[in-house]
Amino acid sequence: MPPGRLVPVAQGRHVTVGPEGIPVRFLPGFAVAALFVAAVGIAFLLFLLLLMREGRRRLGLPVRPGFLDRPWIRWGILAMGVAGILCILYGRFVEPFWIEVRHLRLPSSKLAHGTAPLRILHFTDTHCDDWGPNEERLLAIAREEKPDLIAFTGDACNNPDCGYKAFQRLLGGLDAPYGCYAVRGNWDVWYWDHLPLFEGSRFQELSGESRLLEVRGTPVAVAGLAYDQSVGRLLEPLPTQAFTILLYHTPDLIRDPEIQRADLYLAGHTHGGQVCLPFYGAMVTMSKYGKAYEAGLYRNGACRMYVSRGTGMEGGFMPRVRFCCRPEVVVIEVVPEE
Repeated sequence: MPPGRLVPVAQGRHVTVGPEGIPVRFLPGFAVAALFVAAVGIAFLLFLLLLMREGRRRLGLPVRPGFLDRPWIRWGILAMGVAGILCILYGRFVEPFWIEVRHLRLPSSKLAHGTAPLRILHFTDTHCDDWGPNEERLLAIAREEKPDLIAFTGDACNNPDCGYKAFQRLLGGLDAPYGCYAVRGNWDVWYWDHLPLFEGSRFQELSGESRLLEVRGTPVAVAGLAYDQSVGRLLEPLPTQAFTILLYHTPDLIRDPEIQRADLYLAGHTHGGQVCLPFYGAMVTMSKYGKAYEAGLYRNGACRMYVSRGTGMEGGFMPRVRFCCRPEVVVIEVVPEE
């Protein structure tokens, strides 16, 4: 696909794409990732060359003198090589299955004084491949946290077989007294639009829809959009006294003026970068705002947004690793404003 071509997507929108169909706005992140991969590749190449030279020496074979014979270079490369191997093992076998449960308290004037907190459990980007430890842990977290309502913000599974079955099994074990709500992410819209992802579970799929409920006397509105739907007037008819929660897969709506009608915006999609660099954070977020909303809590006017790192890992050809970016489930307690 030629660079700069306009490609139609949902809702009649268009997006400028670069080489291989990658949107131009994502290219800076991919450039950083490419430089990182190149640096790691060079380091491992030097490590292998050093090992080969040491092996030849031990076998009594001739070795031509070179810069790798300098002690400080030799020991430095050995240290980088060993550290790199340990990081790869950690990123593949440890961190992806080490879910962090993050607790937040958000004050709101829409809760009357003396009202018990509204507990919301938010999870996203499960990207199920098959039933595994993360799915088991999610069920355990939901039982332990006892949320009032549960929200899922998209990207259910990586394949329509074992992954789909695992996702449905996961949803079948989740429940909350004031309901479970879900929206479809980009994977769900692009690849699994034909699958009834939430059928047979307690989850209500929201696709340009909202639900009004009352939680211990507090009016609560939950609205949701499928990936790449525009917010339009979705929030306009909702009562202003209701604590309004918007579910959308990406953080890319946060600067839309209509978002000011929402009190809490829950999103995922970025995976927090999935592989992050110390002191730099996410290299690639696949958000049109780059690193501006890579993960965590943000505020734009009256609206607060939480972008979760998700619990799963990107599917397709992407490596199943997480580094400096643990999977997470967030429990948000909305409390009366003092």
